[in-house]
Amino acid sequence: MGNKKVKYEKVTTPEGDFSYPKLGEPDTKFKSQGEYSVTLVLPSDVAQPLIEKVDAVAQQSFEDAKAELEKQLEAEKDGKKKGPMKKRLESLKLASPAYKDCYDDDGNPNGNIAFRFKMNASYQNRKTQATVTQRPKIFDAKGVELKNPPDIWGGTRGCVAGQISPYYVPGTGEAGASLKLSAVQIIALSNGSSGGASSYGFGVKDGYEAEDDEPPTAAPMSDPSDEDIDF
Repeated sequence: MGNKKVKYEKVTTPEGDFSYPKLGEPDTKFKSQGEYSVTLVLPSDVAQPLIEKVDAVAQQSFEDAKAELEKQLEAEKDGKKKGPMKKRLESLKLASPAYKDCYDDDGNPNGNIAFRFKMNASYQNRKTQATVTQRPKIFDAKGVELKNPPDIWGGTRGCVAGQISPYYVPGTGEAGASLKLSAVQIIALSNGSSGGASSYGFGVKDGYEAEDDEPPTAAPMSDPSDEDIDF
């Protein structure tokens, strides 16, 4: 809030299932600059440590926003401004979490938790005002970065690296935490091709590996906040 520097907590998830991945090309349906995203589905017991981290950051974001609003209210000398500021403080609430329960076809919880990670395809550098493009890094099961990655479809198994980011939105009065995407690691690839490995009775052995001799088709991610990805 204010001029306070936002602190991100880096996370690397356990292996889970990718749902609706948008990792090759950014989705421009809701954001003109484009957005990469992936929803990671984990069993609830496996998801619990990540849930606790997200909840802790969200709660701290709420407490920080509350403290800042109380500070502003106390410092305000204009009585006419104190009323709206007090209402803003009273209306402050914790936002919905950055994860959701998953349900079966009958509408019952199926024991899985879905976490949605997102990355803007471009952002404006605050110092230079220049527009910077970025994309998530993609690694195979051996930890080798793929410069020209394959299509990645739902059903792919893998891990996600990113940050838990605190936020406060004055317009809605909500404080919470979001999940920012940095990179993914593919353990078992699903790319929608007919006659996949499973249809021939093949299972996953050591994990997905790919030869990546072709030149990259897009600029690599350049956000300085995504250094030291730990796969």
